[in-house]
Amino acid sequence: MSQFDRTGSLSTYVLLFCRFLRDHHFIIGPEEESDSFRAISHLTLISEHMFKYALKSSLVKNHQQYVKFDSLFEAFRDQYRKGVDAKERLKPETPKNKRPVIRNIKSWLSSDRGDDKLSLASFSAMHVSASISSVCVPDDDLAELKKLIERFSEKMENAFNRRKKYLPRGGPLSLRTTLRKSMKHGGEIIQLYYSVPKKNNTQLFLLCDVSRSMDLYSVFLITFIYAFQQVFRNIETFVFSSRLYRVSGYLKEGNFSKAIEKMMQEVDQWSGGTRIGECLYEFVSGYERKIDSNSLVMILSDGIDLGDPALTKEAMKRIYRRAGRIIWFNPLAGHKDYQPETRAMKAALPFIDVLVPLYDMESLKSMVSRTKRFKKMV
Repeated sequence: MSQFDRTGSLSTYVLLFCRFLRDHHFIIGPEEESDSFRAISHLTLISEHMFKYALKSSLVKNHQQYVKFDSLFEAFRDQYRKGVDAKERLKPETPKNKRPVIRNIKSWLSSDRGDDKLSLASFSAMHVSASISSVCVPDDDLAELKKLIERFSEKMENAFNRRKKYLPRGGPLSLRTTLRKSMKHGGEIIQLYYSVPKKNNTQLFLLCDVSRSMDLYSVFLITFIYAFQQVFRNIETFVFSSRLYRVSGYLKEGNFSKAIEKMMQEVDQWSGGTRIGECLYEFVSGYERKIDSNSLVMILSDGIDLGDPALTKEAMKRIYRRAGRIIWFNPLAGHKDYQPETRAMKAALPFIDVLVPLYDMESLKSMVSRTKRFKKMV
C-alpha cells in the first residue's frame, strides 16, 4: 500500500473509495464508513489483500455488490495511484512521512475527527456540515426551496382534489356540464363551461425522521420542513427518532437559524436510534381526530427501524383509514437498485399512496415535475 506511505492519509483513501462506491449505487453512509475504519484498525499487518477484504466485509450488503466489489476496488486503486503519481511529480523533494498506518487509523478512531467529519458529510445534499445546530442556508437557496414547495403544494392539491366547480372560463372544457346547462335553453348551447378544482382546506401533517441513519440528508430535510412550515398554512410538523416531537411552533420563526436553534434545544433524541412504529403510533393516537379525508400525511424516512414492524403496520393502517393520502419520502428510493426491503418499509408499504425519493434540491425539482402523474401512481 505504498500510496499511503506517500500521502500519509489512509482515511482520505477510504473516504474517497466510499464515495466512488456510492457513485456505483452502493448505499453507504457515515456508519458504514466508520465500520470500515474499525475493521482496518483490527489488522495487525496491512497487505492489499487483507485491506480489500476488511473493506469488503464492511461495505458489501448483498450478492450483487459482492460480485462487483473486486473490480471496483481495482479500478479505484489504479485511478488513485495515477493521481498520487501525478501529484508526486509536481511536488518538490521532501522527507517521507513513515508513520505506521495502523497507528494513524487507531488515532483517527479515538480523536475528534473534525476534518474527516466534513468528508463524511460531503455526500449530504446541501454539501454543508452535518452539524444541524450550526447550519447556515443561503437566502437564495431558501427562497428557491419555498418556490418549489409552493408549486408542489398547488400541484398536490390539484392531483388529489376530486371536487370540481364549473365556470365560464378556466380549465378543460366540461362537455357534460355544458350540455346539462343548455337544457334550460331548449338544448341550445349558449355558454361553455369549464371544470376547475375547488379549493379545499387541506390539512398537512409532516413527519421527519431525524435518526442516525438519516444524518446524510438531515440538513436538506430540516430546511425542507422549515420551508414547508413557512409556505403552508394548515400544517403540523413533527420530527422523530425514538420519540415524537411536535416542532410546528419553532418552525414558524421567521429567522431560519433561530428556528433551528430553538428546535434543537427541544429535541434531545437527535441522531439516535429509530422507533418508527412507536412514533407513528404516538402520532395517530394523539391526532387521529384531526386526520380526515382532507388530510395529507407526509413521512420523510429511510425506513430503517429498530422497533416492532407490527406496530408500524397498525399505526399506518389507522392513518390510512382516516387520511386522504399518505406520501412517503425515502432518500434511499433514489438509488437504481433500491427495494423497500426493511421491516418497517415492508409493513408500511400497503398503506402508502405514493413512495418517492427526496434527498436534495434536484430530487425535489424532479418530484415537483412529476406531481401531475401522482394520480396514476395511487
